[in-house]
Amino acid sequence: MDLAIQVAAADPERQLRSLRDWLLADDGLALNHGVRARLEPPSSRVGQMGVVAEVLTVSLGAGGAGAMLARSLEVWLQTRTTDLKLKITGSAGIVELDAKRVRDSPALIEQLRAIAEPSDHDAP
Repeated sequence: MDLAIQVAAADPERQLRSLRDWLLADDGLALNHGVRARLEPPSSRVGQMGVVAEVLTVSLGAGGAGAMLARSLEVWLQTRTTDLKLKITGSAGIVELDAKRVRDSPALIEQLRAIAEPSDHDAP
């Protein structure tokens, strides 16, 4: 399953690159859960210049990857020194996070797990 992560911040591209690097350096995610992360360019708009990267796509692997991703994301957010918001989109829904309010770990983990690991009864 893929999740698309967008960042709203003064420097969104730098934040997306930082998050990608953080996730790729997390051995628990990459080795144990097969998580991959890649920056996606914005859709091309004729005559418009903009950021180089717009979305970070995170591909989840083995079971439990959603919870591991949530924990890693929580720690990354706590290291940020700037205000930012994340919009995480998965096949089962959307989660929006404000970095100022990411102190409730269990709630964050459950929200991400809900969109990253939808249960069988959620399937159409």
